[in-house]
Amino acid sequence: MASLAYNFVLASLMLAEATFECDRLGLPERLPIKIEDLARVSVYDHRVCGYMGVIETQHYSFSFGMSGRLSYITKLTEPGGISLEAYQRSLSSTNVTITTNDAYRIATNCLRKLDVSVVQLEKEQPEVTEFRIPGGMDGNPPVPIYWLDWGTTPAVQVLLSAVSGDILWIRQEDESYSSRPAPLVRNVDKLLSIPDAEFLKYTPEQRSNLITEFSAVRYPSETNLGKHPFTTNTSPHPESIKRPEGLKHWGQLHTFNN
Repeated sequence: MASLAYNFVLASLMLAEATFECDRLGLPERLPIKIEDLARVSVYDHRVCGYMGVIETQHYSFSFGMSGRLSYITKLTEPGGISLEAYQRSLSSTNVTITTNDAYRIATNCLRKLDVSVVQLEKEQPEVTEFRIPGGMDGNPPVPIYWLDWGTTPAVQVLLSAVSGDILWIRQEDESYSSRPAPLVRNVDKLLSIPDAEFLKYTPEQRSNLITEFSAVRYPSETNLGKHPFTTNTSPHPESIKRPEGLKHWGQLHTFNN
């Protein structure tokens, strides 16, 4: 069973990594992402799922694979609280302005910003770009999108709006093409050995120092990411934490709750 100290540090580092990548990708998210911006925090049992975890704001979901790398970025809503359904409806009545070449350029630029080796990826995984107009089911309007797959599985997938060029999701099923550090946490055995009772007595400064001690990644100071988001005793309210799809019971999930 993961310790509170482990949950705390991994959740903090997931926030820092998500903030870092949002900044690089230019996603319309308020930065740095802070604990009060979160709608969901999930940290999985390290023994079973490695360094997997999920954090969600009102606008994006960030999923980390077993290696600890940020593997999925999924758009949930538009800034200002506009639902994805309303956003899709607005796009469905707008002319397509993004060409196939535009879509490829946007997607590969995003992958490079995520430290994905596009050259190696395309050498080993053929790229296919499809223009699709899905929708019309469950009351959802048809939405023109570009669906870019690398490989038949696929190894990497990018979905973007054919109207605005907005990234709707990025999925790295095969993380071997990414050079981002993994895992985000170092000396995990030492971190897991910290008793919960001891961690609960830590001051905000001690908790911040804990993140620094066990972080495997150093972010540029000019991005203001050195200030870790979990520096107080606050944590997401249990009722705001959702059980991820695919988990059969809460016992498989260890969330950061004081």
